[in-house]
Amino acid sequence: MMTLEFQLKKAVTATAIDILLKKANKSPKRCVRNLIELGENAYPITLSKAQRKELRGKLLSLCKSHEVAKVIDLFFLTFNCTC
Repeated sequence: MMTLEFQLKKAVTATAIDILLKKANKSPKRCVRNLIELGENAYPITLSKAQRKELRGKLLSLCKSHEVAKVIDLFFLTFNCTC
């Protein structure tokens, strides 16, 4: 069961992701970097260099192909935000 605090945090994070993705056409690499930083700062998880590299590759391909829903799903799955 999700608490109100968690629901609010997830909603705010989803809004921030949407804002970041609007600029993905201009600079997909910057968008990916910002998404990873957002996840690491908003949720208590630290990625290893290998995990970060793998995530960066996946997010970059999704951003370039404009698959917004998949980017959001991967973000929340990676940072264990789906309760």
